[in-house]
Amino acid sequence: MAIWRDAFFVLAALGGCESSWRAPPEDPGVRGRPEIHWYGCIDFVHGACLLSSDVPQRLVAWTDAPGELGLAFDGVPAVTRIVNIGGGVRLTAEVPAGAQEASVAGLDARLPITWHQRS
Repeated sequence: MAIWRDAFFVLAALGGCESSWRAPPEDPGVRGRPEIHWYGCIDFVHGACLLSSDVPQRLVAWTDAPGELGLAFDGVPAVTRIVNIGGGVRLTAEVPAGAQEASVAGLDARLPITWHQRS
């Protein structure tokens, strides 16, 4: 009978204790670099997006990064259509003729651009 009484007191004491262990806060830096996918290029040549200079071009970037984002060309912010889709954000903008670089404003994401004129 003493064993049951002792067990009861141990369980009662444990039930009244609050655990002091807490999960550490999530560090946003541990998450890693955000994914970025570029669409609209004819091809990728030596890491650069190849676009045709014959017709107006539109570039699309998809990223899973949170925050205020937008596309920029040669450092100049572009009018960007922003759509939340697939657990991320799709950014779409017209590429100004002769632009040499696309970037995602708010992220360290850059894409060199080269132009091709079809003959």
